Amino acid sequence: MKAKDLLFALVFVLVVGSVASADYTDVSGSLTGVYTMSLAVNPDGVSNVMVVFDGMVRGQNKKVDHQGDMTAVGDYEVWEGRLSSILIGLGYRMESVTPWIGAAGQNAKTTKHEMKLQDGKLNKVTTDVSEPARGVAFGLSAEHWTDSFGLSGTVAKMPEGFMANARLKYNFSGIGTAHVGYVYDSIVGHGVVAGVGIAY
Repeated sequence: MKAKDLLFALVFVLVVGSVASADYTDVSGSLTGVYTMSLAVNPDGVSNVMVVFDGMVRGQNKKVDHQGDMTAVGDYEVWEGRLSSILIGLGYRMESVTPWIGAAGQNAKTTKHEMKLQDGKLNKVTTDVSEPARGVAFGLSAEHWTDSFGLSGTVAKMPEGFMANARLKYNFSGIGTAHVGYVYDSIVGHGVVAGVGIAY
């Protein structure tokens, strides 16, 4: 199993297994194709130790570079596909604010199609030329409620640039929430989002 597949599997287990003890879980989407998930978990339910998770993705298929018309040796096209950003951190909650440090990865899925001569035949050879950015991330997450209305957000220094999100929430069923907000990531881009979530 590739390292990134193992990381995603680990995050999935953490997310699914921790929803019952989550401070909040929010899933959002936008008309521009940006989708996000934010989660804050108090693992033991007693201390102020928090696990924070943020994931953001945007699907696309855009030609960003080319040479020739793909009919001769050396002609090529470079296509940029899915953009993604993910972070997981460990922090300490101080009232409504949680400073944290963790790990993050950002990637623009980039594919190069190049015409090459192989065994005397002209073939299109496809290569993944993505250059993922992985490293330490740190930042602040916060959530504050007044009656049925709440605000939550995260600001993080990422391996490439930074990430930020903010959501205005309404609690409509005791634990169920609806929200609108804004998200930004240096790799994925930005968008106005809306969605639903859980708050405890």
